[in-house]
Amino acid sequence: MLLLALIAIVAYPRVMGKPRSSLAVATSPPGAVLELDGRAVGSTTSGPLTIEDLEVGQKYKLTARLDGYEPTDEIASPVKGSTSTVTLTLRRRPQW
Repeated sequence: MLLLALIAIVAYPRVMGKPRSSLAVATSPPGAVLELDGRAVGSTTSGPLTIEDLEVGQKYKLTARLDGYEPTDEIASPVKGSTSTVTLTLRRRPQW
């Protein structure tokens, strides 16, 4: 019986899969193109972009790019049970 319980404890995460969640990403100013771990995922032109089906506890690198602004990076990690909100603030490039 104890052996079966130990097997169940070990097998449960593999059978059920890792929990998934989402990130809602906004930018200031809006309209930036977003990348998740170097892969384009959309833009914030019409408001915050929700990126779904992300592994809870996993760290993801978010990058925001907008013409006339410095690219901005942030590491974010979704949490179980709710959509995490992240805001990336871009700084205007100096005009020479």
